[in-house]
Amino acid sequence: MTDTAQDVSQEHLAAVVASSDDAICSKTLDGIILSWNRAAERMYGYPAAEAIGRPVAMLVPHDAEDEVPHILARIRRGEPVRHCETVRRHKDGTRLPVGLTISPVRDASGAIVAASTIARDLTERQAAEAAIRRAHEELEARVAQRTRELTAMNEELESFAHTVAHDLRAPLITIAGYAETLLEDAAPDLDEDARRRLRLIADNAQRMGHLIDGLMAFARLGRRAVSQRTVHPAAIARDAWTELEGIRAGRPVDLRVGDLPPCRADGALLKQVFVNLLANAIKFSRGRDTPAVEVGWGGDAGEPGYGVYFVKDNGVGFDREYAHKLFRIFQRLHSADEFEGTGIGLATVHRIVRRHGGRVWAEGDTGRGATFYFTLRQDTT
Repeated sequence: MTDTAQDVSQEHLAAVVASSDDAICSKTLDGIILSWNRAAERMYGYPAAEAIGRPVAMLVPHDAEDEVPHILARIRRGEPVRHCETVRRHKDGTRLPVGLTISPVRDASGAIVAASTIARDLTERQAAEAAIRRAHEELEARVAQRTRELTAMNEELESFAHTVAHDLRAPLITIAGYAETLLEDAAPDLDEDARRRLRLIADNAQRMGHLIDGLMAFARLGRRAVSQRTVHPAAIARDAWTELEGIRAGRPVDLRVGDLPPCRADGALLKQVFVNLLANAIKFSRGRDTPAVEVGWGGDAGEPGYGVYFVKDNGVGFDREYAHKLFRIFQRLHSADEFEGTGIGLATVHRIVRRHGGRVWAEGDTGRGATFYFTLRQDTT
């Protein structure tokens, strides 16, 4: 390299150092400051004229004084110090969090003659990290508080369910019993309207008993542990169908169960999902000449590790405008006069699937059947 080129290169390097946003300085192996750029003036508050010639130890707080001799010893051995986060002191006494990179400076013969330091002010970064930590701690506190509130709400629901079960079941049994007794013993003395009213009393008492049983079962789901293992949904769906033979009452219903891949689930709870969905399909396809129910596999759920299963029927369907109400407890889109039920079955499906980490939703149209989808974690073994 010619002398002219070398001079240009040195001038360029000096300009880079002078304009850098990082504080750059050099010092002797004894720690005496030799150079001091404008960023160092801004960061530490010392003009170059005040800093050059003074020991670098003036920048070190009392509780970090041991750092300087340790660092200089490493530099003398030719060991650079990289990404060292520590504290330095501003001219006004303010403590500054800084990140340091310190390298040995060699002369033409390769001998170590000085050290160069690049320092970056970490105040803003640490403030941002502290803000993130505070936000995380506040979020954890809110989650913990919400968890306590939900736990209390579940305990209240459970208490309410037990109260309903114990305090209302006995009078309901009494009401239903008296109504049945009157129908049996006093029927000849009653006119048709009186008998009809007594039958309504007995039927509604029975329906209220079913609601109580459903509510208790729904509340118990919150306490039941979910033990997930590899299960075969197709076999579970067929078992559920066999269990529902009574409600089919001999009616021919065409069931098709597809080739369903295994998944990770609690077998007993998954069976309850299929029992509820299949019972729903049987009930709402009752008016069809050829009722048909399909249990199938919908492929990837768009969530890593999860797949979609479905139960489809060709029944009366539902108005899709109200699909969001289907999985709420006691919500019904059809009157009890049209189709019996408690409004708890689909809410139970929703709770079971959610406890498995999955999702559940429905699609349908009035008069065109309905399809209920749910996702479960796939078995990868």
